[in-house]
Amino acid sequence: MITKILKLYLYVFLLCSVSSTCFSAPPPTISVLGFVNRVKVTNVNGDLVGYSSIINDYLVSELIDGGNLDVHEQQSVNDNETLEKTVNLIEKGKGKDALKSINTEYVIYGYLTNISIKNSVSEFNSLTGTSFSAKSGTVYVNISAKVVERKSGRIVFVAAGKGESSGGNNIGGQYDGHIMRVANSDVAQENINKAIEKAIFEIGKKINEAV
Repeated sequence: MITKILKLYLYVFLLCSVSSTCFSAPPPTISVLGFVNRVKVTNVNGDLVGYSSIINDYLVSELIDGGNLDVHEQQSVNDNETLEKTVNLIEKGKGKDALKSINTEYVIYGYLTNISIKNSVSEFNSLTGTSFSAKSGTVYVNISAKVVERKSGRIVFVAAGKGESSGGNNIGGQYDGHIMRVANSDVAQENINKAIEKAIFEIGKKINEAV
């Protein structure tokens, strides 16, 4: 009988030595609460434009691709005013109560802190001697993110990302198709989205590496 038990233990040991699934803990669960927009961006009609939904989608995709977390795509808070109230509670140390309705171990929130445009004008001379100029702009984006332990309400990790995009006025894609106005500059929505995507790629990479 003892021999059979020893053989069974040996079998389990050998099986686990070639597979990490025997004793490995399940990946932490995490969800994205949303990102507060601290930048004024309007469309050509003067309506304010928010980017929390786009940022959420990009970040969820990055975290899923990382494979280190069990990402729950729960309903994020895309209303900037409501989101800011929740975030303020977390920042004041009241995250445990503010996040009690969320069922993941960790929650991510953050801020879109900057969208700026740097315009440049290039001068060209044609073969016929005619000179002309072309105006182009580069979009710069800064985003910060914080990871909160839901059970305690503590902020356990902070990450920041920045992205830039220039040229490419071809409009297309799920979120593209509009001209946006930042300060006194007009820019294609596509360029803002590309810059956001690059910033979120940095943040997603940092969070995945920290797990």
